[in-house]
Amino acid sequence: MRHPQLTVFFLITLFFSRPVNVSSDSLPLSTQSRWVVSSSGDRIKLRCVNWSGHLHGMVVEGIHKQPVKDIAARVASLGFNCVRLTWATYMFTRGHHTNLTVAQSLERWNLTDAKAGVYKHNPHVLGLNLLEAQKAVVDELAAHDVMVVLDNHVSLPKWCCADKDGNGFFGDKYFNPHEWLKGLATVARLYKGNPGVIAMSMRNELRGPRQNRRGWYKYIKKGAEIIHRTNPDVLVIVSGLSYDTSLRFLKQKPLKLNIGKKLVYEGHWYPFVDPTEKWLYQPNEFCGNATRLFIDKIGFLQIQFPFFLSEFGMNMKDVEEKQDRYMSCLLAHVAEQDLEWALWTLQGSYILREGKVGMEESFGMLTANWDHVRSSEMQSRLQLIQQINRDPKAHHRSYNILFHPKTGQCVEVGEDGIYLRDCKSWARWSHLKGGPISLMGGDRRCLAAVGEGLPAIVTSNCSSNWNMVSGSKLHLASRDEHGRYLCLDWDSSGSSGSSRILTNKCLCLGSDLQDVPRCEDDPQRQCRPPTPSASRSLSIKLYLRHYLSLSSLVSVQISPFRLSSPSFSISVHRAPPTLPSLSISAQISLCDWDSHTVDEIAFFSWVHHGDDEDQRKLIEMVSLVNMGRYGSRGSVHGNGRCFSDGGHCVVMIVVVVSSAMASSSQSIESFDFWSSALLLLVPIDNLYSYC
Repeated sequence: MRHPQLTVFFLITLFFSRPVNVSSDSLPLSTQSRWVVSSSGDRIKLRCVNWSGHLHGMVVEGIHKQPVKDIAARVASLGFNCVRLTWATYMFTRGHHTNLTVAQSLERWNLTDAKAGVYKHNPHVLGLNLLEAQKAVVDELAAHDVMVVLDNHVSLPKWCCADKDGNGFFGDKYFNPHEWLKGLATVARLYKGNPGVIAMSMRNELRGPRQNRRGWYKYIKKGAEIIHRTNPDVLVIVSGLSYDTSLRFLKQKPLKLNIGKKLVYEGHWYPFVDPTEKWLYQPNEFCGNATRLFIDKIGFLQIQFPFFLSEFGMNMKDVEEKQDRYMSCLLAHVAEQDLEWALWTLQGSYILREGKVGMEESFGMLTANWDHVRSSEMQSRLQLIQQINRDPKAHHRSYNILFHPKTGQCVEVGEDGIYLRDCKSWARWSHLKGGPISLMGGDRRCLAAVGEGLPAIVTSNCSSNWNMVSGSKLHLASRDEHGRYLCLDWDSSGSSGSSRILTNKCLCLGSDLQDVPRCEDDPQRQCRPPTPSASRSLSIKLYLRHYLSLSSLVSVQISPFRLSSPSFSISVHRAPPTLPSLSISAQISLCDWDSHTVDEIAFFSWVHHGDDEDQRKLIEMVSLVNMGRYGSRGSVHGNGRCFSDGGHCVVMIVVVVSSAMASSSQSIESFDFWSSALLLLVPIDNLYSYC
């Protein structure tokens, strides 16, 4: 009997930071490059769950099953710090909806049992109008330190979504854009000064035959700026087209908004339209393709802006293999990028959905009666992504962990072996692509494969190299002492449910480590190399002055001085005044450059003092992500485009001299700076071979 193997063992580089509790002193939130931050600049990670309030009754689901205070306490206890609370436009724009009490709204649909349930569990809510009832829920969540993102889900209160449901795009039957703008302004005004509401999402899943880019640019701009003028404290969340799966058109024409540091983009990722046979029989390749497609269509925005994966989820009642594999693939990406996110969904059942009273929600974290967690397995899988794994203010050494998203567990090293444990603790590893995976701290010891079916070991022999393999690039393979490729595996066959880490034959891969055309095993079981994390706030000025101090005639001016800033400029000046002043601007982001993991902006510099001819061509500046765009004096403007292998990107600015001036014995030199930034000196003739 084949041992069940690990799904996507996955090395993540991180600087771990405890989540920051959001208090009134932390508000309002704003954005800083790709991060959501507090008023003091600390990262606030949105780890949310959806809670529906946009259906026929226009009250949040579940208030007929459990007290609101108990539901709010449950949300907090499950590790969520935020609720994406959905609402319908008509509730705020049409008097025959706005003026209804909760009791009257339920009576309109003859929901007598639900009304009785609300009377039993939340009697104080029945006499409130719908707006007051929503505010009572927001306030209860705030009392449990749970933030609220108000999401305009539909106009006409009903289930969402379909191409021709009348709620899809501006101008549809129920989607009057002017009424929509009025609704946004009303909600923004109602919650102005309310610390519980930290963001507004303008519209869920724009879609349908009417959707077009011109209308999107026109009304999204109006909506965002109306929200900001009315309530400048809240973040403004912008969604895309095609069910919030595409914003690719922003690559050609960016959205220009006057809302300060409040812009967040959102996207959704579900496997509904994916061919089932691809996930079942070509899972490595298809996971890789699905991830790249997500990044290309909408996920690319997280390089420059906070990106909120505001919906993802799976059937937790009757788990399907396709959805389970999709979830592991998605969680690997979310963990790697440390995205903001919101799981679909909290509710275990609905008051009324699509004509059915009491319909159960199989995607819900809670059971139909709202009194238990539906899936402890899903709760476990969310462990790591509920933590802050990257911190723009981190000043400590980063490290890697081995994460297993199928179970949500992390690899720990014990006295008698290597095991899976919950992600409250983990072993800290160091890894460069294609090299050994070594434990950090104390004497150097490395992860090694001994043989098929045998436990993986940690040894002082660091000759084992680990490589990223498979189409998904979510598996780590190494050779054993006989030269055979093996992948990490998990022995759970013991009577006590042992979680010892083994090495076994790599599933669904040939002897050349390429994906086989068809595989009926579950290959989502083997490791991934490290990915960048924890962009630091580091003074570039101090570093460059230190490096350029080899000449007292050279001075450097940099503005601004922090890497966390989305852009910066450098000016290099040198006497005599005949030397031209050069500058460069670039977008800062992160990337896995060539075979090196880089989690800082890295500068490559060379300064030479020569004759007039040398001065003329003294310095050329090159952007690795935008090769060849030279100005008249060698200046380049990088645009933040990535060429890395699905990882983060960094715009690395290279300051080099021509080969005529590169005769020093220092033609190539490398050293570590703060443990993770790789700094090189490269002559220009050799530059392309390093790119």
